[in-house]
Formats: sequence, structure tokens, C-alpha cells
Amino acid sequence: LLVSVTEFFRDPEAWKEIADHVIPDLLSDQGPEAKIWSAGCCTGEEAYSLAILCDEYCRKNDLPRNFKIVATDLDSAASEVASAGVYPRTIADQIAPDRLQRYFRVHKDGYEILATLRSKVLFSRHDLIDSPPFVYVDLLVCRNVLIYLDGGMQERLLDNFNFSLRRDGYLFLGPSESL
Repeated sequence: LLVSVTEFFRDPEAWKEIADHVIPDLLSDQGPEAKIWSAGCCTGEEAYSLAILCDEYCRKNDLPRNFKIVATDLDSAASEVASAGVYPRTIADQIAPDRLQRYFRVHKDGYEILATLRSKVLFSRHDLIDSPPFVYVDLLVCRNVLIYLDGGMQERLLDNFNFSLRRDGYLFLGPSESL
């Protein structure tokens, strides 16, 4: 199952909630590194959106960049695009100008995520159904994957997600997910 619907900061109201409530909870205590898993990340826009929010919070509060994002997808080609971090010029419509200036550099093919931010995100191939889930995750993001699965498979993945999350962890689903 390959889902290719993604963009930076898709559903701005949801991202505002993540920025205002979840990110501060994950990063404010300066404890161990916050672990974030972006499952079904496609070409990486949402994983980098998370990295931007985390970095902004750390900058604003003069905190160390104490977060790591593992972004996975079944599609190896999508993971390669995400790892390269180069996106078309049309992303300027999705990203505020100050963010575009701070986190991207102009590239011949559009815009490229800066290496300092790219280093906070690890992209890899992962099969949500057949591969074991990651564990001790503080925030798990899985948007627009579950809607393509039947009820039994959704239940199986939600059990895996529950296993993955730390106690009091967060699960961020897409607006179309109807469980």
C-alpha cells in the first residue's frame, strides 16, 4: 500500500495543536531525547514539519535540540526523496516565508532542507503490517494510512501503535481517519 498524499503543515489547525501542546510537553523537561516516529511518511514533508516545530520550540526556549525523528515508509523511492530533502518551488505556498528562509536553501530543483535539520530525521523503509513497531516513542504520527485499511488491519496497527508509545505518549492521526 503506497500513499502519496502529503504536504508541509497540512491541516494547519492540527499542527497548531501539536506546536502549542504536544511539542512543549515533549521537549520542555530537557530530559532524555524525545523520540518521534512518523509512520507512512511518504516523501517526508510531515516528518520535516515536525522537525521544524521541534527546532522552533528549542530555539525559542534556548533548549538543546533534544529530539530525533524516525520517519518510515514502505516505498523505498519515497524514502530516498525524503532523505534528499529537495522539494519543488511550490512548497513556498505551504510554508511561511520565515520558515522557508530559516530551514531551506534555494536549490536548482526548488528548495532543500538544511543539513542541520535533515540530521534530526532518519528515513528508512518499514512495513507497518509485517515489521515490528518501534518502541518507547513519545509521539507517533500516522496520517492517511489507516483509512486505506479494513477494520481488522486498523485494529492490528492501533495495537502496535499502543505498544510503541510510551505511557502518556501522543498519537497524531489524519483528519480522514475514521476508526
